[in-house]
Amino acid sequence: MKRKIKELVICIAIVSFCALESEVNHTDNPTIKDTVPQTENSEEIFEEIDYIDDKLYIAIKDIYDKIDFNGDFQPGDTTKYEMYKKAYQEILDGEKKVKLSEEECYIWDVGGFAVDNELGKFDKENYSYYFFDMNGNGNPELCITDKAWYTYVFNYEEESNQVTLWNEYISDTIFFMGTQKLGFAGGWSGDGFISIDSCGEYEYFVRFKVVGGEPYQNEIEEYGYLVSLPEYIELSDDMKNQAVYDQADERYYFRVTEKQYKELTEKYDEAVKNAREKLKHVTYTYEELFG
Repeated sequence: MKRKIKELVICIAIVSFCALESEVNHTDNPTIKDTVPQTENSEEIFEEIDYIDDKLYIAIKDIYDKIDFNGDFQPGDTTKYEMYKKAYQEILDGEKKVKLSEEECYIWDVGGFAVDNELGKFDKENYSYYFFDMNGNGNPELCITDKAWYTYVFNYEEESNQVTLWNEYISDTIFFMGTQKLGFAGGWSGDGFISIDSCGEYEYFVRFKVVGGEPYQNEIEEYGYLVSLPEYIELSDDMKNQAVYDQADERYYFRVTEKQYKELTEKYDEAVKNAREKLKHVTYTYEELFG
């Protein structure tokens, strides 16, 4: 069954897939996880973790430098816009049903829309619409969000003349950074960058977070700056020995200095700012897009 990003947000699970080429060597040792610090929550023991050495920081910095955080909201084939908008408007107006994985239904029976409908709040004017090529297939998808909790992405299939539910994001922590790119703003659980493929399955997830107490707790003098690596990087035993394994996130975190943390995440932070501005240019009300 297709792994959806909503499952990623709920369980933050790491899936296995073929590793890409990297300069980091991997030594397969099934017992290595037992020899490094483990915790159900890396925030609890960050003070017990040593800072990584300079050699490992250079390796991690090189990996981060190669990640393309910048996203573009690709328009798709603009010559087909009217045809695609007509198809999407038909499902919004109830003239046609939406195809789910195993059934068809009206849009107001889909997930969060169904809840709104039960409460008498389903109204096309209540939502925001993103219109751009989200999955990278060369044609525009329609993303509908309640601007608070959920976003649904619909894809029009020309051959079958049918609109399908391509993906759904049931979380206020996920935001769009461009075609096949998502951001994660988890608050206390950190931030992150998600790369997805054309089917909506996630390719890798990079997480980083600052731990050590809430901002109002001025008595907290030391904060922990933790970063992880994308799943396509195979970790050597030496790398794991300088990390903590977070059981909740099912990933290794490395402790870096504040200066190193800012160096590692500055490209992501800048990409997020740019993405939020670019998203405005593909965001519409119902009247603006279909009126």
